[in-house]
Amino acid sequence: MIYGEACEFPTTALDQIRKSQFVFRLTGSRYFKTSTPESDWDFFIKDSPEVRKYLSDRDFVIDSESYSGDPLFTCVLKKENVHVQLVNDEKAKWWVQHCIQQLIGNLEAFKDKENAKVLWRVAMKLYMDGMHRGEHPQSYR
Repeated sequence: MIYGEACEFPTTALDQIRKSQFVFRLTGSRYFKTSTPESDWDFFIKDSPEVRKYLSDRDFVIDSESYSGDPLFTCVLKKENVHVQLVNDEKAKWWVQHCIQQLIGNLEAFKDKENAKVLWRVAMKLYMDGMHRGEHPQSYR
C-alpha cells in the first residue's frame, strides 16, 4: 500500500497468481530448469468453476483447449507471459512431472519443445497404464 494514493496500480498476471488463495503449481521450463530470462511462466491447477472465475475476473483468456496426448489437460488460460493449465487431476500431473525431473536429471531434452512433448506423452502413458493396473504412485505433496 502507498499512503496518499487514491488510484489502483496495475497488477501483473504473475502478481495475481502469487496473491491468490488458490495453489498454482509451477510447470514448464521454469520447473524443469531450462528457462531463459525471456521464458514465460507456466502453472497448473485443478480445474474448477471457482478457479475459472478467479482467472476470468482478472482477464485471463482461453489460449488452448487441447493438448495432444495428455488426458489430464482441460485447457490453458493466458494473460501476459503467464499460462495456467487447468487439469482434471493435479496429483497425477504433479507426479508425472516430478518423476520426469527425478529420472532424467539433466533436462536438456526439454529445451526442445517437440522432445518435451514426446517425453511427456511417454510418461503419461506409463502413468495411466500403471493406474489401470492398480499401481498407485507415492503420495502427493
